[in-house]
Amino acid sequence: MQQNEEKVKEIFLKLKENVKYSLEAEYITPDDFAGKSREEIENIQVYYANIRKKLGEFFEIEGNATNAKPSEIKIIIIGDLSKVKRIGERMTSGTIIIKGNVGMHLGDYMKGGKILVEGNVGSFSFTSMKGGEAIIKGNVGDYLACTYRGDWRGMSGGRILVEGNAGDIVGLFMQDGLIEIKGNAGEFVGNHMKGGTIIVYGTARRVGAQMKGGKIVMLNDIEILPSFKFVGNVSNLTIDKYTFNYTFKKYIGDFAESKDPKGELYVKIDTK
Repeated sequence: MQQNEEKVKEIFLKLKENVKYSLEAEYITPDDFAGKSREEIENIQVYYANIRKKLGEFFEIEGNATNAKPSEIKIIIIGDLSKVKRIGERMTSGTIIIKGNVGMHLGDYMKGGKILVEGNVGSFSFTSMKGGEAIIKGNVGDYLACTYRGDWRGMSGGRILVEGNAGDIVGLFMQDGLIEIKGNAGEFVGNHMKGGTIIVYGTARRVGAQMKGGKIVMLNDIEILPSFKFVGNVSNLTIDKYTFNYTFKKYIGDFAESKDPKGELYVKIDTK
């Protein structure tokens, strides 16, 4: 019975000292570590500012991924990674655990696997995410799960849980997937949203602006944009396997964006 279970290979990366400039680390993924020895992982190329260096110059590395598939690899990173960008980019499987804060562009184009952050996350994280799971124990910056500027293809799959607060413009051009924010969010949650679900337990402003589809659930009273139409109250709301035993006001919009919008906005009625 044990024979069919995958054996997890843990690889530890400990930051030697805080970096002063931006460190581009898009090759810190289970996909790129798979099949490599410790020495090969240490020799992975990264950019520090505009200088090409080796990963081992910045991290003490323990463990190896020799004969391991991406799905069998767990990367555990320790240190203040606030200036380290692009970790987990395009990963398809496996696990990354970050024990500290981490910089911008975490998990961009992520297709599968899991990223857990035991700290805060910078802006432009999980850009155009396609699949997988992300859990952020702290706060996250602006432009969570959005598009790169000039693009219109946002998050199309996967799940993101933020246990703290989120910045402005969550889920820009979102097409599918789930974003759950336990704290507050900034302005323009679900801007240009086309599909998927966003749940915010705290406050937010200008929610759903220019959305054409998808669902936004607000567990806190908010000011509704005038281009949304109230269609009635809904009790015991069930969305994406979530059941909320409250009464919500349901709105359709954004009529400023479309004559026949399919976006649904649910706002919990204050029962105090």
